[in-house]
Amino acid sequence: MKETVLAAALALSLVSPAVLAAETADVVVVGAGAAGLSASIGAAARGAKVILLEKTGDAGGNTAFASLGLNAAATPDQAAARIMGDSATLFAADTIRYGHQFNDAALVRAMTVTSAPALAWLETLGAKLCLRITPVGSEARPRLMAPCDGTAVGPLLIQVLKAKALQSQVDLRTQARATKLLLSGQKVDGIEVQTPKGRYQIKAKAVVLATGGFAAYSSLVNQVHPSLKGIAPVGFRGATGDGLVIARGAGAALIDMDQLEIRPTVSVKGNVPIEEALRARGGILLNKSGKRFTDETGIRDIVSQDILKQSGHSAYLVIDSAIFDADKNLQTYVDQGLMKRCGTVAAVAKAIGANSAAVKSSLNRYSRAYDRKFDQDFARYEMRVRLDQGPWYVAAVKPGVLATLGGIKINDRAEVLRSGNTPIPGLYAAGEVTGGVHGGNRIGGNAVADIVTFGRISGNSAASYVGK
Repeated sequence: MKETVLAAALALSLVSPAVLAAETADVVVVGAGAAGLSASIGAAARGAKVILLEKTGDAGGNTAFASLGLNAAATPDQAAARIMGDSATLFAADTIRYGHQFNDAALVRAMTVTSAPALAWLETLGAKLCLRITPVGSEARPRLMAPCDGTAVGPLLIQVLKAKALQSQVDLRTQARATKLLLSGQKVDGIEVQTPKGRYQIKAKAVVLATGGFAAYSSLVNQVHPSLKGIAPVGFRGATGDGLVIARGAGAALIDMDQLEIRPTVSVKGNVPIEEALRARGGILLNKSGKRFTDETGIRDIVSQDILKQSGHSAYLVIDSAIFDADKNLQTYVDQGLMKRCGTVAAVAKAIGANSAAVKSSLNRYSRAYDRKFDQDFARYEMRVRLDQGPWYVAAVKPGVLATLGGIKINDRAEVLRSGNTPIPGLYAAGEVTGGVHGGNRIGGNAVADIVTFGRISGNSAASYVGK
């Protein structure tokens, strides 16, 4: 998008009362999701005095909605499972292929090379993760690491990272919204903060922006991607682009702003994201006629577009008890009325509003494809279950705007860049507030890989810059 369009779209109003007294820190981190927590922990470990600002009431951000896991290459878990030959190079190639070939290759390499060390670091903090043998899409090797107990990855990461941050003497301040970067000449000199009690300044030589994306800023989403008008945002409601605004105010460049991530499976009722892992584990999508229409494990934006082509711009995710019983989170979908338990195939058809014979034919055809290990309809190469173990569970789903892939331009040291690719001294960024890592599409599991690896990189870079 043109810079003039972005400048107009990002004109947020940040009104605040009188400025209170200033204080000091070595590093200020803005945003307490996994990227900001990782950055804070990394900077504090090097001896920096760190203040972590979070505009909501607690740590979490969009990470709290992450359900899948973290991709990492050449890990001990892969070796134990006799999955050989994976590497940062293969991981990078998958990432760039999924990103439609316009990812920043240096950023991708920084993520993939540091993914295994990031995983090992998380495990030392108490995040017990296990390898999921089935690839999420068509990656060269299985490399997704997810909670061993089958729970969602996001809440686990926030739990262990927040505990480590507080143990590391990170000063976590909630209800504290960063509104403006302070500059001394061309260098960062601190940040201005808005709280319910007033406004104050923190003087610091380094600031890390980890504020997340702008998926919940619907007017900007519609500005950069008019075709998505009417598709509701899902996930973190605080993803309103604050970091983009204050970075632009300091002269930062923005890239790939029209690249968004559409989650294929969002509950029609309640607009709640439904776990993507359910498709990877063997779930299928049926339309209102009770027929399959896509490779359910395909690239997210393709699956989303295929759903939008169906009657009602929606579909039905169908799983069986073999999938349901292996995931303790799924009962909450049933309790909330987002997923219906169906004791028979006829009940599945009734839940969909389709002909019973059509649904039975679709399920039987999929079971035969499982037996042959060949899906002649949509070339789905991975089918983990036969999908014939009743009861079945059905959720009405539609695509939703989950995340943004563009944002602040950074280099592989997480330094924020101006339009001429020169760093803004003392300014760093990590996670969804940045652009370039994922290109035009993001592999499931790469969001968490990105926020943790670049969170660590940004924290270390900021600490080094201030002499720690």
